[in-house]
Amino acid sequence: MKTISIIIPAYNVEDYIARCLESIIKQTYKNLEIIVVNDCSTDGTKEIIEKYINIDERIKVVNHAVNSGLFRARVTGVQHSSGDYIGFVDSDDYISEDYYGELIEKAEESNADIVVGNLVQEDEQGYRWIQNLYNDYDFGTLEKEDLWNAYWEQEGQLFIWHTIWNKLYSRDIWEKALPILDKQQKHLIMCEDFVFSSVLFYFANKLSSVKYGKYYYYRNQNASTALNGGIKKYKKNIDDLVLSFKFVQSFLEEKGLSDLNWNHYHRWEALYKYFWTNNVTQSDLADEDKTALLKILAQNLIGNDIPSHPNYFYSVSTEYDSRYDEIVKLICSDEIEVVSFDIFDTALLRPFYKPTDVFELMNDKFKELCGYDCNFAAIRIEAEKIVRQKYIYEAVQPKEDISIADIYCEIKEILGLTDEQISQLMVYEIEIEGNYLYRRNSIYHLYKIAKSIGKKVSFTSDMYLGKDVLSNILHKNGYTDYDELLISCDCNASKRTGSLYNVLIDRFGVNSYSILHIGDNWDSDVCKAIDNNIRTAFYARPLDCLLYNISDIKTSHSLGGVKGRINSWINYEKITEYFGNRCALAVVANELYDMPFVSYNEWSESNASPQFFGYYYLGIHLLGFVKWLSDNAKNNNLNKMVFIARDGYLPMMAFDILKKYGINSKIKSDYFYTSRKAAIPCGIKRKEDLLNLYSYYANRNLCGTDIIDDLVDLLNLSNVEVVDSAAKRKINSFESFVSFTKDILYVLFDEKKAENYNRKCENYISKVFNDNCALVDIGYSGRTQEMIYKVTGKSIDGYYVHSNSDDLDKREKNYNFNVKLFYDFSPAITGSQRELLFSKLAPSCIKYKTDDEFNICFEQYEIEYPHFYLISEIQKNALKFVDMFYEKFAGISDNMYMRNVDISMPFEHILAYIEDTDLRMFDCITFEDDLWAGGKVKLSNQWRDFANYHKLRPSFKNNVEYKTEYVKEYIKVEDDNPAWTLYNKNGFEERNIIKKAIFWFICDRDFFKKRLVDKLSKSNTVKN
Repeated sequence: MKTISIIIPAYNVEDYIARCLESIIKQTYKNLEIIVVNDCSTDGTKEIIEKYINIDERIKVVNHAVNSGLFRARVTGVQHSSGDYIGFVDSDDYISEDYYGELIEKAEESNADIVVGNLVQEDEQGYRWIQNLYNDYDFGTLEKEDLWNAYWEQEGQLFIWHTIWNKLYSRDIWEKALPILDKQQKHLIMCEDFVFSSVLFYFANKLSSVKYGKYYYYRNQNASTALNGGIKKYKKNIDDLVLSFKFVQSFLEEKGLSDLNWNHYHRWEALYKYFWTNNVTQSDLADEDKTALLKILAQNLIGNDIPSHPNYFYSVSTEYDSRYDEIVKLICSDEIEVVSFDIFDTALLRPFYKPTDVFELMNDKFKELCGYDCNFAAIRIEAEKIVRQKYIYEAVQPKEDISIADIYCEIKEILGLTDEQISQLMVYEIEIEGNYLYRRNSIYHLYKIAKSIGKKVSFTSDMYLGKDVLSNILHKNGYTDYDELLISCDCNASKRTGSLYNVLIDRFGVNSYSILHIGDNWDSDVCKAIDNNIRTAFYARPLDCLLYNISDIKTSHSLGGVKGRINSWINYEKITEYFGNRCALAVVANELYDMPFVSYNEWSESNASPQFFGYYYLGIHLLGFVKWLSDNAKNNNLNKMVFIARDGYLPMMAFDILKKYGINSKIKSDYFYTSRKAAIPCGIKRKEDLLNLYSYYANRNLCGTDIIDDLVDLLNLSNVEVVDSAAKRKINSFESFVSFTKDILYVLFDEKKAENYNRKCENYISKVFNDNCALVDIGYSGRTQEMIYKVTGKSIDGYYVHSNSDDLDKREKNYNFNVKLFYDFSPAITGSQRELLFSKLAPSCIKYKTDDEFNICFEQYEIEYPHFYLISEIQKNALKFVDMFYEKFAGISDNMYMRNVDISMPFEHILAYIEDTDLRMFDCITFEDDLWAGGKVKLSNQWRDFANYHKLRPSFKNNVEYKTEYVKEYIKVEDDNPAWTLYNKNGFEERNIIKKAIFWFICDRDFFKKRLVDKLSKSNTVKN
């Protein structure tokens, strides 16, 4: 067994060191070397350490002769360590029992040099919270150059990258890094993590991450890095900051760094310079002290490229839900000897909305075996009901539960089938169950904890499938080592009546109160267990969490339609009447609520989580769209689908995922670089065609040279006098455009250049659009097909998400192409929001250059890290959902019936009704729209404006900073307005529930009704 050396630097932490050490010695992974480096503490820290040395022989202390600072204390700890892996815990922090066990398992499994753990923050009052924008971030697996580049590209904005205490390191990279780090002999506290990480990541070959174990980061106001104290402490912190950056810069100069990563380094420097400039200017220091400190910063840190959103990742936080940790703690306690797990919807999950959906997959098999059509799924459901009534509720000597054999005997009687047919159907059902059941990872983690610390384990289930069948299924999913498998149909005892718990107690021969049972059914897994004096942990079914069926587990309200809401003229209640829709929702739920105790922000629809937004909202819409594309491509015998840059990027990536699973694998995909701007000169063959360009330039204030720049490949610019006069012309109306065109463009237009330009464009376009193909775009009006027709004479059919006017119909008629629409309506929120989510994070094509050879010219492109992070995480998780869906259902995709508007309802819901908390995710995106908006546009502001324009539901947020301005926007602010008076007087959050109800009744009746229904329908634990 490999050893982990855990380094704990300690300086005057008598109030915290015991808690820290207690959490480490209670780790489920026992092979630890615990090294406390006492950095000359002057309080009772040393005595507490010595006490713990006597308690646990794994602890040893290294005492510094002089106070050397946090950096040297860590180095000392590593120098005195002997473990195969090295980790750090700061002395005022602590960790969950499973923290290092999960980290080392991942390190060994993935052969990673660095494994990143999960983080929860805690203040001095004991309040714990997570930061929503990165809490669900999965580092994935990064290697070598990709890892090194990823470390630098976040530019210090996402601090979990460069903190040293949330990771486990291989000794190998420490042995390479230590000679370099040991050169830094000065007392260093502030920014020391940056020094360590910059060197360690240089030597790392591979990084992975984990998600369950927790590092509790204590926000200690008296810590050495805290912003309190006088000029001496401020100067020390700033000197440390300068020292850290100069050390790292020297290291990078020695090792070499790409120009791009040097840019990242200087932005990192600028960010910290900005933070400390603010710290100084906002401090209580004397003015002359502030001036001196600011001078040190200005002289020593040269970076000035400050990010637009320096605190982006910390803009949304949510109280941490610790119930999973409490289950871990209970499993690890000495009071528990046996851990019992329910199987279905607890240890194992089905990708189905309801358990009986599995029978939908048997209809074709029935037809194959029996030779005629039959709704076998319905017969299978009814047969089970009959058998349960016959053997459990009406029998003189009732059974506790039925078996699958009982059910198929009844089916034989109903349908008159042969023994062979019945046998084959029963075997097929068992096979399907085995194929579709898969492991619930958060429960598997609990199972591994229980086994690793020597607890007895039982799987205890009410089920008609027998022990042999379930044993094979459990084994297939990694549950290979357990002490008992108690199944109701085998034991003739059930959890439903509580009798199976008696069997459980008897089998283990222990006190019932030393058994912990974990399951998803409130009645049979909780109430009946409690009746037998067994401890319980309610572990909700993922879909119940997503559907808001559990009163104390929060989630989005986007699926209100599934529970009966009729939105406008669309009855969304029918969503779950479609098998494909149901399966998609189950796949969403099983991922997002695998661990049900999500720290969910109740004032959001996506938990302000890019990962949640991508996997659920964008993912489920993307699935519907690419399935529709795939079905159409197959039905129309297409050989190629051409996706239009840039918003065709994500559909193309999803389309290629389908090919990975053998769906339309012979249909090629291609990517066509174009844009509205690049297409302006295309198809202009006569000077009279130039007047048709007005639609591109309408409603804009332009200079004549702007238009000349767009059309330069068609113009002869040798007439200097005319060219110079163009600069003086302003184009801001139809009349001014016509005048400019006739006076300037007609004179400069060169038909030979235009012919040459169009011929080279035709060659490029014809190479892409060949071989019986169609194009794919979000929409809207058919301009791309018009351009293709004018340049090549080809009529190219297309597939759009939607159109916005009959311009598309006119172009279809004029240029002889057909477009099929995913939606036959225009969504309320469209345009930039939809396009940015679908678009490739890459520069836009802005021109086709034809001077010598044909070249595609791209805009200058640079986006800040938060923008890159947000869109890449949303897209990555949307594709992850599509991949997961087809991994489960690729073999039966033809049976996945889903209506386009239904499958996309959650996505359209978040676009239309997005909350301000969710919009904060998008505050980081500003984009140029010179063609239509005439400048920079902030996405979140535009999004909010669109929602207001369409009079969609206003958002009232639980955020003091935004609330007053937002409510004023929707409530007429007058002294006699009762809504405003109620809101404004003493603050809304302090009002009692009756006054809050009055407020919502006045301001938002729909929300009031929903909350009222929720309140009336909720019990303490489960909503019915």
